[in-house]
Amino acid sequence: MKRGILIVFLLIASILTVSAEIKINNYSIDNVPSSLEPLKGEVNLTLTSEDVNIMIYSNDNDSIFLKTFLDFQNSDYDCSPVDCSSGYSSSNEISGIIFNFSSSEEKSLGFVFSGGMINIEGINFAIESDFAERINQPLSVDFFGEDKWAFEKFSNTFLEKDWGCYNTTERVGARGFQIGKNPYCELIYIPETDKIRIGAKIGSPISPEEPEDKNLTMYLYSKDSGEKLEDCNYFPKTNEFQGCIIDEGDMYLAGDYYVCVGSQDLTLTRYEIYFENVGNNCGFPYGSSPVSSTNDYAIFAQAVRYANYTFLEEEFDFDSDDITEKANRYLIEKYGGTESSGANCSNECILPFTFSGTTQRARIKDIEIVYQISGGYTTSNEIYELEVTPATISFDGLLDLRLLDFNISKTMNYILKIGDEIIFSKRFNVTSAPKILSIFPMEPVAGIPMKVSANVEFPSNKSLTYNWDMGDGTTQTTYEPYITHTYEKIQHYTIKLNVSAGGNLKDSEEFYIKTITPEAAIISGLLSRRNSVDVIKTAIDKTPFWYRQELSSIANIVGLTTTLDTLEKNYQGATSNNDYIRIAAELYEISVPVGVDITSFDKPYLMNDLDDINIEPILAITNDFTDGTSEDYAKAILSWQNTNIEASSTSDSYNILLLDGSSIGSLSAYTFHIKSNSNENSYFAIDAPLSSLYFGEDVGALESEDFTLIPIKAAGEGYFEFYYKSAEPLSYFVSPSLTAIVIESDIDTTCNYNSVCEENLGETYLTCRSDCKPVGKAILYGILAIFAVFILYTILQIWYNHRYEKYLFADGRELYNLLMFIANAKTRGMDDSKISSNLKRQGWSNERVAFVIKKANGKRTGLVEIIPISKISAILRNMKVANQQKKEAKQNNSVNQNINRPMGPPNLPPPLNSDAGIANARNNVATAFGQLSPRNINKSRFTRK
Repeated sequence: MKRGILIVFLLIASILTVSAEIKINNYSIDNVPSSLEPLKGEVNLTLTSEDVNIMIYSNDNDSIFLKTFLDFQNSDYDCSPVDCSSGYSSSNEISGIIFNFSSSEEKSLGFVFSGGMINIEGINFAIESDFAERINQPLSVDFFGEDKWAFEKFSNTFLEKDWGCYNTTERVGARGFQIGKNPYCELIYIPETDKIRIGAKIGSPISPEEPEDKNLTMYLYSKDSGEKLEDCNYFPKTNEFQGCIIDEGDMYLAGDYYVCVGSQDLTLTRYEIYFENVGNNCGFPYGSSPVSSTNDYAIFAQAVRYANYTFLEEEFDFDSDDITEKANRYLIEKYGGTESSGANCSNECILPFTFSGTTQRARIKDIEIVYQISGGYTTSNEIYELEVTPATISFDGLLDLRLLDFNISKTMNYILKIGDEIIFSKRFNVTSAPKILSIFPMEPVAGIPMKVSANVEFPSNKSLTYNWDMGDGTTQTTYEPYITHTYEKIQHYTIKLNVSAGGNLKDSEEFYIKTITPEAAIISGLLSRRNSVDVIKTAIDKTPFWYRQELSSIANIVGLTTTLDTLEKNYQGATSNNDYIRIAAELYEISVPVGVDITSFDKPYLMNDLDDINIEPILAITNDFTDGTSEDYAKAILSWQNTNIEASSTSDSYNILLLDGSSIGSLSAYTFHIKSNSNENSYFAIDAPLSSLYFGEDVGALESEDFTLIPIKAAGEGYFEFYYKSAEPLSYFVSPSLTAIVIESDIDTTCNYNSVCEENLGETYLTCRSDCKPVGKAILYGILAIFAVFILYTILQIWYNHRYEKYLFADGRELYNLLMFIANAKTRGMDDSKISSNLKRQGWSNERVAFVIKKANGKRTGLVEIIPISKISAILRNMKVANQQKKEAKQNNSVNQNINRPMGPPNLPPPLNSDAGIANARNNVATAFGQLSPRNINKSRFTRK
């Protein structure tokens, strides 16, 4: 029963909480004649308790965080918490209780303070856990975002050997490269560790009769900087995997490293290293470029695992004084206060700790937090589970849209939103100006003619003029977005580009470039282009399998890989600068894809224009006869479709982006789920020939009049997917045989589904509910719902006032004894927390202890009186007493008016000195004491006068 009441209470509390709200009071928007000019106007906005990360954005791809914008225009706003960061809410106390968390989550715990100005004097606690040896860091603790402790103890258990790209199953016996002064290297990923074993597989000496007695040296290099980090020596033994250990006590971060083997002698040794050259290669002789890798060498690295939990207690050590100082600073910044008075925890302050790591069971123990409150010192050993509560922001005022710096790029129906709320929707007739996005390449090759291309955004078909200043004294005007130019020197240049569409429709940008040598261009160019191919291949591998191959073909993955392989081999065989120039020129001519731009849409319905309807393919497939035209049938077909067809669809359009900023062929994939509620067979008609559509599986598609028709059975259901090699959107509709269509039927086409209620087009909440929301009814229903909640809350409130105490303490003597115990304990100087702990140890439940302590302190024990039932009851009682007194006074006046009338002898009590008088007095006293029995005393109300 108790749990059920609590759940209902929490539900009501959540309903009564102030809800988030966005209200657009009014706005004024100026006309924007050109895309060069920013959006101008003002919006009067009221925003209550919205997510602090809410954004202002447009359908023209501009966006900004509201808080960032308010800061920019120096507006006042309120955050909860006050520092606008995420807050926490406490739930269960878990002192001394085990808690679990996994590697995919974080666990938030914290100390909770309330009741006054808080100043923390000391924080201490210990951790127990059961994590085993792991590759990844097993445990870390984030101290309220101000400091972090991490477990950094490692074991002596080495991981399996990692050979990089070397394939130990291929050509195991292949060796032949002699080891000398110039080391052989392999790229190997090493996890975070403080100890590494590195080594190589070495073959027999060339002359076994003369054993080699030289040491080999292993090297560890940083991949990012190329800096040598460590080296160590070892004496190899024939046909055994050998190595040496780097154990300098330093922490090596997880990442890619070059591990190399060589000899400190100037001459070649007789040792030979194993190698292979199949598949991907990432080995190279030190001194040459890793890009030119054609072999993999049998070189390995082994890191050690993190130690297990047995080292936790000696490792978990944080600077208590430093954490204490940061804790006080955190609380003051979060909840207000000063350094001298402490943090303002009049309501509640939470000091959070976040635990993360591998999957484990952990326990917090030996908790002690010492703090000052209201001038006195107290300690606590309670810690609570926390839930993250996102920060909210409230604002009431004007937004100056000019400061948004949003531009309208073209003539369009422009929509500005805040969150999901539309600020305004307005059509702008804008004259577009060109916008320079980038140029390519940024590192042209010196000494050879290079094509420098400009990536310009311009929606118009009008031709542009490009004025180039190449930074070396050369200027030129072109009418295409590129120029061919030769830089003679290796240095930095500034290219100034002006693009004009005529008049003031122009844009200009400056780009700082650096020319490089042909050989450097080949090395960096091969590496960057291979990386780009890998990126695009990874992106394509994440697409659905049934059109993955087509996307790969559009991006020309296989052809590019072959071309790059050929150029790399040519580079390795190059012997002169002319060879480098020729290879660099060929390399820079390759159009390499760098990414996939994906545009996705989900639609829970089929929405068509009347122009999408074409009855010719339906007539051809059904052999129907009609004198009508597509225009005659369009409304009737749409009416039939909306009445009989349930549909949902998704579409994904893919565009391959190139290194120079341009793009190549695109592909659009569609998925439809169609359900017919009609007794007529019908057809899903697509405005594209069957030969241009590629279906995921056979759906019985037919071709008719350059349309593709998919049959749908009466009361049937269909699911089909296909792709189309174009970015142009397809049109489609569903129609039965035209003999089933009644031309007189009509469809209300006033709704255009643009999320804007346009009353001038006839849109109302009855004809277009998606655009016109019935706000008035929603408000009415909301008021009625709130009224119902208040009634339910009042019922619970009355129950708590009259029944809750009896529910907790069926025997009133228990409550009396507890109150006496608390009174005596307070006399001895015990505080509430100590009293609470003693009572809980005696077996009293948390709920009873909390109730009796509140009652002993004269605090409210029931629900918060949103409706003051007690005061209303007191007023009603007073009114009843007043009415009773008036009635008695009226009766007394009536008696006084009859006092002079002849009366019989008064009914006087017997004299007190008589036996009857004494008995009567005794009865009266007994009656009076009976009315003040313990039961009645408990129910009596005493008022101090």
